[in-house]
Amino acid sequence: MNNPGLIYLGSFRVDSGQAVIGDPCYLDGWQAKYENFDDYKNRSGEYGYLGSCHATLTNGYGVLGQGEAVAVTTGYGDGHYPVYAEFNEDGRISRVVIEFIEMEDEEGLEIEPFSEDTPYTDYPFTSNGVRFLSRVFFNSPLIEKISSMGTKEFARLNHETMMDVIGNASLFSHDDLLSKLKVVNKDATHNLVLLNEG
Repeated sequence: MNNPGLIYLGSFRVDSGQAVIGDPCYLDGWQAKYENFDDYKNRSGEYGYLGSCHATLTNGYGVLGQGEAVAVTTGYGDGHYPVYAEFNEDGRISRVVIEFIEMEDEEGLEIEPFSEDTPYTDYPFTSNGVRFLSRVFFNSPLIEKISSMGTKEFARLNHETMMDVIGNASLFSHDDLLSKLKVVNKDATHNLVLLNEG
C-alpha cells in the first residue's frame, strides 16, 4: 500500500470470499454450523456463518447480530490479504485498512544508481511500528529480483523477514534491537538491515 502513514501488521487467509470484523469476546455466540448452505437466504442479520454469507452474497456487506460484527466481501475472493494500521501520536491504532484489491501502481522498485561513494541503496520499511532500512549493495545477487518487486511487496518481505529472525521488534529496547541486528548482519556481504534513525 503506497501510504507512508500506514504500517503493515500482517496478513490473514480467506477461503470463503468474505471477512468478518468484530470483537472476539462475542465469538461464543457465533453460529458456525449449518446443515444446508442454501439456508443462508433465510439468515439475514444472523450472527454466524450463514448470516455472513447472506450479507456478502446479497449486498457485499452487512451488520451481523445486534452489531456484534460487520461482514464484507473480499474483493475477488479467496487469498491472503494484508492488514495495515495508522497510529496516532500516542502510539494507538487510529485506523485499520484491509487491502482486498491492489490499488497502487505496482511497478518495480527503482534501484538508485550506485557510485563509489554510495555502493548501496537504502529502502525504508516498518515492522511492528519500528522503522528500519534494508540496505542493498551493488553486488547483491538479489538486485534483479528486488527491482522487479513493488514497494509494498518488498516492504512486506522485509517485515516478514524481521518477524522470522527477531520477532516483534516493538518488544525490544533500542540497545537490544541494535544487538539483534548485529547478529542478523554478521557476515552479510550483499544486504544489511539497519535501524532507520534518520
